[in-house]
Amino acid sequence: MSMPSPLARGHSPGGESKMDILVRLAEPSLFLVSFPRKHLRSYTDLILRLMLFPPRDASFFTYTETSDDGISLFVDKARIKCIREGMEGMPAEMHATICQTSWACLQISHGSQGGCSTSDLVAHVSQCLAEGGISIFYTSTLNTDYVMVSNPSVRRALRTLKKRFNLIVDYDGHSTPRSPARTPVGTPKKASNIPAKGNFLQTMDSFAVEEEEKMPKGKPVSKVSLEVLSQSLFLVSIDKRYLEILAKPLIGEFFRFPQGGKGQRLEPDSKDEISTPAQPRFFSYTDADDEISLILNAEAYARIQSYQTKYRMTLQAESIEWKAIRVDGDWGFDEVGLVAAISTALHESGIDLFYLSTFVRDFVLVPASSQKKAEDELKKRGQVFSLR
Repeated sequence: MSMPSPLARGHSPGGESKMDILVRLAEPSLFLVSFPRKHLRSYTDLILRLMLFPPRDASFFTYTETSDDGISLFVDKARIKCIREGMEGMPAEMHATICQTSWACLQISHGSQGGCSTSDLVAHVSQCLAEGGISIFYTSTLNTDYVMVSNPSVRRALRTLKKRFNLIVDYDGHSTPRSPARTPVGTPKKASNIPAKGNFLQTMDSFAVEEEEKMPKGKPVSKVSLEVLSQSLFLVSIDKRYLEILAKPLIGEFFRFPQGGKGQRLEPDSKDEISTPAQPRFFSYTDADDEISLILNAEAYARIQSYQTKYRMTLQAESIEWKAIRVDGDWGFDEVGLVAAISTALHESGIDLFYLSTFVRDFVLVPASSQKKAEDELKKRGQVFSLR
């Protein structure tokens, strides 16, 4: 049996072993943006430029589109500048809503143990931050997770995480802490080692933390209303070096709007507003670090798979089918414990999950094979969840 390195493994004062968490400040200032789906036509050129031809100093971008909830973006400083400039020529009623709070993006992944399920990471990290009274947004991808906390709360968040985990911080931005690949559902955990060398790995003890101004803690969540969406979803990760090759196919996916059960494109020269499709649409695009992560419906996933053969490239994809559970209701940016409540309930029941926060809604993805079990477990917690 291989033993984890002293750097990778720590113990609490009571002798209890701590979980290793690698943390990197992926982006110090993110901005949350939203606009109605009917205005997408006016933003199309801008969004495509932000996706495929970003500013040189751009570092983080998420785009999530659903039929019912409109468009939600998380963008860095470089891209928010482009959005504000792009809105200057638009009528006021078409201006996107931009959250006034800026958010720091913490990239997190497992340490020496590796092979842990996504639900393990989501549940433990979100629960820890909820107990610290810290409101978060959360985004899961195939290879790593991202936690967004308001800038005034960043130092408190790091201190809170340090109490629970053996925290290893990458603060120079030159390298990305990568955990071993996620473990497929039902696969036993395997141990591996964290690199003990390299100036991007530092223990929390050497991370200079100053006291921030005292910030009020967020308010705990009340009863959570959930809705299980019917469509099947799939997760794909694309190395960013293939982005130039995939630019045209991705534009095709961006313009593909299902109407009346058939795929229909909105032609680039069309002047019609984009209406809500008869069938639900779920499309999520995350550009961070060196990868593009997608959440797609079955038809789009099949097309992406065909591009892999056509262009002779390697895509990382989860072969299993996922179902989305949508968190309904009007949640404020200061709500605490929403991610923790859902992820902990599913994790304790042995259900794997991916989590996706947007401006308006949160979504939890569970394996289709576990959908019934997930519904039953959430219904058992009727004092917390209302499921429909």
